[in-house]
Amino acid sequence: MDGKLLTVPSPGMQSGFQHFDPERVSPKDRVAAARLRVPGVGLTRSAYGSPIPRPVDLVLGEVLWGAQDGALIGDGRGHLDLTCAVLTALRWVDGQARVIAVAAEYTTSTCPQEEHDVKAHWIITRQGAVQTTLTEAPKPAIRWEELSLRQIRRNEVLFYLASRDKRIFA
Repeated sequence: MDGKLLTVPSPGMQSGFQHFDPERVSPKDRVAAARLRVPGVGLTRSAYGSPIPRPVDLVLGEVLWGAQDGALIGDGRGHLDLTCAVLTALRWVDGQARVIAVAAEYTTSTCPQEEHDVKAHWIITRQGAVQTTLTEAPKPAIRWEELSLRQIRRNEVLFYLASRDKRIFA
């Protein structure tokens, strides 16, 4: 509603991202369009080789658990990690990007994390929103060694990035 561009991943990020530009939708239809309830209205497919008008400054993800230090426990499939890594590889985020996680639970202690896991700046639960102690923006890299050739070929944005970077997979 405040004129920000919204970049939305397709389910499983299989078809990459779409951008919602509120300037292309009448004010009365913006809420429904931003909720993606009006298919195709205001959405444009992303062109991966082109920069976007403004960098992504906020990434929102769903997790099971979040902690005061920003550590997260998700469903184990790495969707938030991969989304942040892809946005970084596309150069669509800058050093100011923030991550907000919507969590079922929150703890003041820490959650187990691996070095590559994305952390959140804010955790939102049913009880409210909590700012974590995390201060820096995420800078994840795509962990190509953990992706199968099938996953890369079936995901248009990963296929684009692998081709752009001339990655060779045996």
